[in-house]
Amino acid sequence: MRLSNLFVAMVAVLPLVESCASSDAPMQPLQELPTMKVTRGDAVINTDFAAEIESRRVIEIRSRATGYVSEIAVKEGALVRKGQTIVQIDPDQYAQAVNMAQSMVLSAKANVQNAELEIEKLTPLVEKNIVSGFQLQTAQSNLASAKAGLKQAEASLQDARINLSYTTITSPVSGVIGKIDIYPGSLLQAGGFITDVSESGDVFAYFAFDEKKLMELMGQKEGGTIHDRVAELPEVEFIMVDGSVYPQKGRLEVASGLVNKGTGSVQLKGVFPNKAGVLRSGSTGKVRIPLHYENVLVVPQKATFELQDKKMVYVVGADSVVHSKKIDVTGQTGLDYTVGGGIDEGDVIVVEGIRRLREGMKIAPVGGADVR
Repeated sequence: MRLSNLFVAMVAVLPLVESCASSDAPMQPLQELPTMKVTRGDAVINTDFAAEIESRRVIEIRSRATGYVSEIAVKEGALVRKGQTIVQIDPDQYAQAVNMAQSMVLSAKANVQNAELEIEKLTPLVEKNIVSGFQLQTAQSNLASAKAGLKQAEASLQDARINLSYTTITSPVSGVIGKIDIYPGSLLQAGGFITDVSESGDVFAYFAFDEKKLMELMGQKEGGTIHDRVAELPEVEFIMVDGSVYPQKGRLEVASGLVNKGTGSVQLKGVFPNKAGVLRSGSTGKVRIPLHYENVLVVPQKATFELQDKKMVYVVGADSVVHSKKIDVTGQTGLDYTVGGGIDEGDVIVVEGIRRLREGMKIAPVGGADVR
């Protein structure tokens, strides 16, 4: 055979060889990925609302005496007991006034005694017609005047003692001390502001709640006023500014029955016990309300991924090919999301290994049973 004919024959055989080689090569196995069928069920969703803490009462502490401050007995932000000293004013001038008032009382008592003795002396003399009755009447009048003077002196002593007590300024309630802008040596005028005390006990966390959502919650209960029905809602939590959860739960109350026309919201408040004074008036945080929803779509958070700030899932088609779909997340419950749209009940989604997937990729689904 000529060389040229041999070359032509070899070229003709090559495609057959390649065809046989490709048909014998093993096919790449499909990825086996866990899947689940989307179902409906009940869910409890924690919803957070920005809130501001206010004490039940914030009481201004003002001076009722004029004088120089001799001592600041507490620190700003400290917990104080009812009756505990906050500020001491120099009491010397008021103590001196008490001493003078006591002397006046003693003098008035002596005047009363002298007037009584005069009457005792004159009474038998008048009976014997030794002296006229006019003198006895005069003595009796002097006794009445002396007794009136004694009462006046005793009242002055009481006033002096009260004024002296004003030099020791105490807390009218147990609570937390606010800012103090005076110092030892400062001159306080009567009526001058010293500080305020946020009363211990329950505190209020005020926040705005959507009227429509509130009506939905109210629709689940029958009878009673809105105050009664709000009070029947589940207990709430307070999330502090550092993200920690306040250890004691609170209850909901209506703060105002008026609807804000601009925002369409109503004012509610969470009432939290605060004996330890951990929650301070003026501080901020979040009120967390557990809201119960029925017959909602639920998907695991791990089955979702983000694309341009949108929540997505991979839905498995009948041909086992995956397609990404945007979902409308309406809330979070534990490790799951509740979904308001984007997928339907019965859809099969990939729950693990989604980082290895690409649009239009074919997989080998594993599972697909209902996961509640």
